[in-house]
Amino acid sequence: MGYYIFLEQSTAVLPKGNQAEAYKRMCALNDHDENKNGGSFGPDGEEKWFSWMDANYPDTCADAKAILMDLGFWFDENEDGDLLFTEYDSKMGQESEFLRCIGDLLRGEMVWRGEEQDLFRYTFGAKMRVYEPVKRAIEWERVAFFADERLAVANEKPWR
Repeated sequence: MGYYIFLEQSTAVLPKGNQAEAYKRMCALNDHDENKNGGSFGPDGEEKWFSWMDANYPDTCADAKAILMDLGFWFDENEDGDLLFTEYDSKMGQESEFLRCIGDLLRGEMVWRGEEQDLFRYTFGAKMRVYEPVKRAIEWERVAFFADERLAVANEKPWR
């Protein structure tokens, strides 16, 4: 079981100049076992933590982009080498823990959609990282339904 989340919309950017610091901070998260969830131990002794990442991800991931990709993010890169967050489509793990630790190094925002269609947003910048529910009006559309047609025909009274 798990709760799937999707990156619905993103303007989030990790500037090239902040990537080394982001890498350092995300590697430091591995020193705090009390914060690790989503892990497993395989039959061959393989250990996974933080959204099923290698337990030694600081050794296997060379940079911030590699760690974020292990978490499930996809990116575009601009000509300056900035990482533009474009996609996330997976079970919710501990991506929020990683985003919180580098949130002041990011710019922009991410709008997420849960599997139950709830929307929520992370806003990044020099101040505090902000989590806000996104309010969206429900738009209803009338869809023709077979029973509607039968009822309309049944309600016609040609004998009058």
